[in-house]
Amino acid sequence: MVEQPDQAGNKRLRGERNVRYITSIERMGIAEGMAKGIATGREEGRVEGESRLLRRLLERRFGALPQWATEQ
Repeated sequence: MVEQPDQAGNKRLRGERNVRYITSIERMGIAEGMAKGIATGREEGRVEGESRLLRRLLERRFGALPQWATEQ
């Protein structure tokens, strides 16, 4: 069906556009992916925090650490 020129112009002015429908299964997949991402981020943050703590304790005990010990 061909739209009338005034209808096409009205759609552009109102900003209508096609929005993809997301099924409930896709929503569950997205939620699961986000949960895994959050868990991974927390784990990485925990490891990074432990690494900083260990470095601070070693520096307090032994002084400045050599370059090879601070490289990641």
